[in-house]
Amino acid sequence: MCLCYTKISLHVFWVFDKRRSSMDFLATIINEFRQMLTDWPLGTIMAILLIIVAVFAVGVIVYLTYYAYDSWFLDRLEGQGKVVGKEFTSAHTTYSMLYNANSKTQTMIPIYHSDEWVVFVEINGRDASLSVGEKFFDEVLEGTQVKVGYVKGRLSGNPYIRDLELA
Repeated sequence: MCLCYTKISLHVFWVFDKRRSSMDFLATIINEFRQMLTDWPLGTIMAILLIIVAVFAVGVIVYLTYYAYDSWFLDRLEGQGKVVGKEFTSAHTTYSMLYNANSKTQTMIPIYHSDEWVVFVEINGRDASLSVGEKFFDEVLEGTQVKVGYVKGRLSGNPYIRDLELA
């Protein structure tokens, strides 16, 4: 009888201890953060950098969530638009440095960007843009009326162009 009581009481304490440990974990993180802030100069600088990175990460998540909610899974609309601008970006290569921790060296990695043709269209008084192919880019001129397939943002009301055709 005593053995069963011990098993039950250990189980109850284990569950209680598990809940307590999650709160202890949060308290430990907060306590470590306080200590970092008071440990001048290295700890304070690291804590500030950690705060900046966390705020930036939250901002990116909020922006991506806003963009997804504003433009995904909406009914497609058809309308007329007017080409208000065109932009061509020629193919180019950029370079990014990649650090190898094992050899403590940096390697330059080339990143190739192909040609890009962008057409800017005004739809109901609002501007939007779309990357198009070279043939369509050459056919369309500024001021040309085009048939536009787009969605209208839930929150912003901005058009998000899905396709373009000559009218």
